[in-house]
Amino acid sequence: MCCRTNAPYSGGNLTDGKFGVEDYTDKNWLGFEKKDIVATIDIGTEQTIKSLAARFLTYKLKNIFLPTSVEFSVSEDGKNFKTLKTLKTVIMDQYLNDRYDCWIDMATADHLNENARFVRVYAINGIGQWIFADEILVNAVY
Repeated sequence: MCCRTNAPYSGGNLTDGKFGVEDYTDKNWLGFEKKDIVATIDIGTEQTIKSLAARFLTYKLKNIFLPTSVEFSVSEDGKNFKTLKTLKTVIMDQYLNDRYDCWIDMATADHLNENARFVRVYAINGIGQWIFADEILVNAVY
């Protein structure tokens, strides 16, 4: 990963298979304050990538927002990446009752058929506060 998490939200791991719950103090969430997330994962051997996903937490009361966009890319050599999908998130400011809600959202790239050894997730912190992520999933069944 290119960017460091911020304490005290640095106890988790984006590839350990442990999901956070709808509580920002859960130790499985990694917090990134005023930074984008650029996570590159070496899956060990070249494999066919069928799906990619990343999980994020939103809790406006604590200035934790979804990234404004999430880009999924793959590479065979870890240097030259091919973008497979870019998702723009909907900023939930128009919903009045979400001010006190805490929820988990997942960005997904499905129906893929790409051979790669490396996966990159680039989540843009367009709001400039916190982004919380707990897991990046490769070929997961969800």
